[in-house]
Amino acid sequence: LVVIGIGGSYLGARGVIECLRSPNYNLKHKSTPNIYFIGNGLSSDALDEVLELCQVDERLLPCVDFGHLYARTLGELDGSAGAVAHILDRMRAELGEERASRFHSHFSRIEFSAGGEKRHWTFAETQFGPEPQPLMELLAERRLEPVIICESAGTQAEDAQAMQRMYEAARGEQPLRQR
Repeated sequence: LVVIGIGGSYLGARGVIECLRSPNYNLKHKSTPNIYFIGNGLSSDALDEVLELCQVDERLLPCVDFGHLYARTLGELDGSAGAVAHILDRMRAELGEERASRFHSHFSRIEFSAGGEKRHWTFAETQFGPEPQPLMELLAERRLEPVIICESAGTQAEDAQAMQRMYEAARGEQPLRQR
């Protein structure tokens, strides 16, 4: 089993699995698979690393955390349509249309300092980025359907619904509640 992610995108799975198994799990003789975690919170080229690792097996899909990329690049990857399009284009070029259309993603507004991420915020905290709207519009325009986990601080459900409404509006669909 290989868990691949950028920044905190793999830490939840890693924490759970490490609590349930011995630190020497992969060294033991057993009938279950070894478990490896791949992700680097400090690398500025983490997306390159994740996409390269996904080349190992076509069953591997990337987990891209747009908030952590925003923090890691100190706001350079600002969530604008151009910045998001660049990431989506890279994934398609490296993985092909089908795999790039069903990636896994985490999203939240992030406060950062020179050292990277400081804190997750809600969508109401508009002084922090990245903006969710450009991502939702590009996903809808390109007909991509990734799994997106909202990591907002305390308002995950509300902010996830806001992203769903943005996505549906961009696709020209009625909001889910009105169907």
